[in-house]
Amino acid sequence: VDDILVDTDSLENDIATAETNLLSNQTALLSNQTTIGSNLVVVDGIVDDILVDTDSLENDIATAETNLLSNQTALLSNQTTIGSNLVVVDGIVDDILVDTDSLENDIATAETNLLSNQTALLSNQTTIGSNLVVVDGIVDDILVDTDSLENDIATAE
Repeated sequence: VDDILVDTDSLENDIATAETNLLSNQTALLSNQTTIGSNLVVVDGIVDDILVDTDSLENDIATAETNLLSNQTALLSNQTTIGSNLVVVDGIVDDILVDTDSLENDIATAETNLLSNQTALLSNQTTIGSNLVVVDGIVDDILVDTDSLENDIATAE
């Protein structure tokens, strides 16, 4: 019985030590639990910020997609307008090229006509020169006759 009592006494000491250690560990656990709780509050705040940023980012992405689609529609419209304008400009350039081609033909014809007219003018100038010689001869004959007539009148007087 003494051995049992000694063992029981030792067991009571072991239980008291275990209770002390358990209370100490419980206090440490409570302290750690408080620290962990504080850390969880910090982590929760960070996660909340990430979620808020992500939500904002989702809104920004949705807005960007809407703007992109709107701008794409505007670009397609502008592309159609530019295409139509290019057709008009192409028509004008084609007309200019046709007119230029026609103008080149008109210039070539004018040059041919000018050369032909120059030849005719030179021929006419030669003819006029010949005719002037004839007229000059007739005038000379008239002057000679007039001079002779003046002499005849002077003689008759």
